[in-house]
Amino acid sequence: MKKALMTSLGVLLFTFFVVSPIFSKVNADGVCQPIYGGGEQCLNTQWYINKMVLNPSTNSYVDNLTLSDPKFKPGDSVQFRIQVTNTGTATLGVIKVTDTLPNYLDWTTVQAPMNVDLATGKVTFEVNSLNPGQTKEVFISARVKSTAALPAVKNTLCPINFVSAHTDNVGDVSDQSQFCIQKSVTGVTAVPKTGPEETMILGLGGLFSGGLFLIKKTRRMIG
Repeated sequence: MKKALMTSLGVLLFTFFVVSPIFSKVNADGVCQPIYGGGEQCLNTQWYINKMVLNPSTNSYVDNLTLSDPKFKPGDSVQFRIQVTNTGTATLGVIKVTDTLPNYLDWTTVQAPMNVDLATGKVTFEVNSLNPGQTKEVFISARVKSTAALPAVKNTLCPINFVSAHTDNVGDVSDQSQFCIQKSVTGVTAVPKTGPEETMILGLGGLFSGGLFLIKKTRRMIG
């Protein structure tokens, strides 16, 4: 009986390692393809997506705008920049990008060179291919909703804009960017006095060396 089991196991191992065909695979180091005559060639597939928001005071893009930064008022246009970068050695195929706008933006005012779903606030587009070292850059803008359409109980709001990207056989990457809206001011202002709505955010900041709570960028690299 024991001899029969060992024989069966040997047949299975032989079938798996010898008879089974060689398939392309994706691993931590990149995409590997079999080479004629034996062996394989692997290419690095590191890539990432970066979401940034335009600082209206400096006219430069930053990862996040917090309570200590300039704020937007109802009706202001908020501009974002999305960058998809290939830092590896392999050319990436079709990349599908989905940007999810926060509820505090009027989705009917979105300006973007791609598809906009007015029911969900999702902006989608594709990058057909991305060569090693290449970056695809896209800009999106939308206006802050009117005061009447924003939550009545809060004067200051800090929504987060999420973006994710997917490409077959490699995986997914994502990022996010925060900005703040203040309803009772005109134009861009400094930090307001701490009210009930800001207390929770500032209190959380105390957990991080006593500073303001910052939404950490979640750039993820595949590689």
